[in-house]
Amino acid sequence: VTSGVPLAPGSAVFLYIASQELIGWAEVRHCGRRGMFGYHIGLEFRGSLMRAMEGTWEFASIHGAS
Repeated sequence: VTSGVPLAPGSAVFLYIASQELIGWAEVRHCGRRGMFGYHIGLEFRGSLMRAMEGTWEFASIHGAS
């Protein structure tokens, strides 16, 4: 996956692939620079991706104390 911002390994991310209408949770395994303006993100999925269902989705970012 490519991203405009770096993500820390171990971070949980929610992925939505609009073109395929798929959603799912993953953990960032690695993050490396891709040129001047992006990052390559390696993900490990917690399970199978699911079909996105129509409706209103709301997500919040939760930052835990370390």
